[in-house]
Amino acid sequence: LAVVDQTNAMLMKAWAKDHQYDDRDLAFSLFALARLGIYSEPMFSRASELLARRVADPSSSLPIEGLRQWLLACNGVGHSLAAHEGIIVQFP
Repeated sequence: LAVVDQTNAMLMKAWAKDHQYDDRDLAFSLFALARLGIYSEPMFSRASELLARRVADPSSSLPIEGLRQWLLACNGVGHSLAAHEGIIVQFP
């Protein structure tokens, strides 16, 4: 359990800054944690917020693989994306 807490703390610290994150830094991390059955609501919420910004920003592109990993990860742990559904449906 200590490893999980350390991983969550490390990711939350890294994602605290507002800059352009690569989708692999966000979606893959969530996907891997979901596959392990690890869920932290604040961590999934922060990554979802950052990924939603990437979808909404026309100057940035989120590959379909990144969107798929994000959706699968959130579905795998039961994390709601209702706050971002309007942005997700606009995905090209």
